[in-house]
Order: sequence, then structure tokens, then C-alpha cells
Amino acid sequence: SVSFFTVNPDPTISDSKSNTWTPLTERTAGTVAVKQFYCAAPTVGSGHTFTTSGVNSFSSLAMEAWSGAHASPFDAEAGGAGTSSTASAGAGVTPAQDNSLLVATVAIDQLAGRTVNSINGGFTIDDNLPGTVSVSEAIAQAVLEQTSATASDPDWTLSGSFPWAASIAAFKPA
Repeated sequence: SVSFFTVNPDPTISDSKSNTWTPLTERTAGTVAVKQFYCAAPTVGSGHTFTTSGVNSFSSLAMEAWSGAHASPFDAEAGGAGTSSTASAGAGVTPAQDNSLLVATVAIDQLAGRTVNSINGGFTIDDNLPGTVSVSEAIAQAVLEQTSATASDPDWTLSGSFPWAASIAAFKPA
């Protein structure tokens, strides 16, 4: 997932193993945005690095690597945007099958002191990077491995009321 400053062109993602990245829907709140990407059947290995590019995009990157995915892993997505101390991906998602992986991401405006405190719904935060003024937007990413396919619409708790954009995506198991 990438958080970025919307005034300039959207950043792209690449990696040192030359994988192809498929973007999901961009979610935007004012000048901050988040976009999730995925790669089916990637080439991986030691020294694997990831890069976002885009002129003055002030982007931040959160990355997950999972095995056991379906050949066409993407299932469903949802998103939301607002200005408050609680962020949500709108209506959330309901995976099509059991044992799906859910990835929730939130981006918050880059001003100092703006951070993500927590997420509910059984999700575990794996990445939580604060923004840096004129350097990068803040991003947090959390995952949930569901055993039963049920609706999921987690809420992020932020350190104050400010612009945020959130997304959630479901990925199918093999």
C-alpha cells in the first residue's frame, strides 16, 4: 500500500525482482490518498527491495508478503475518507470464501504528530509509519486472516481529527 500527496501525479510501485503490481482503487481525502497494490505469484528472495516513484508525491510504503494465495487472489475492496479521529473503509468487505486474508490500510495527512493509535475487529497492525512534513504522508497497515467469511469493517483510531483515507481488500486463499 502507498500513501501519497494528491496534488502531484500518483506514485507507482516497483521492486528489485521486476514483479508486476496491480493497483486497486485510490481513496482520497483532501491532499492525502492511499492506494493498495497486489502482485500474484511474485518472484521473491534475499535483498528484495521496494520503491515508490512520483515527483513530490511524499509517499510512504507499507508491504505484506504472504504465501498460499489463489492464482487470481484479489476478491473485493472498499474504501472511505474523512476528517475525524476515527477512520473506516466505508461499508467494509465480505470475502467470497473462508480463510481469506484481509488487508486494511489508512493514510493520514503528513503534519507532525499525526499518528495511528489502533484498529479494532481482530486486525493486527504490521506497519505504522508517522508522516514527516514535506517528506512523507503517514501510513498504517493491518491484516486479518479470517477462518470464516464474514463482513469486516474495522475502525482505525487516530491521534486527532485530521484528513484520512482508508481502504480494505480481501484476498482469496489457494
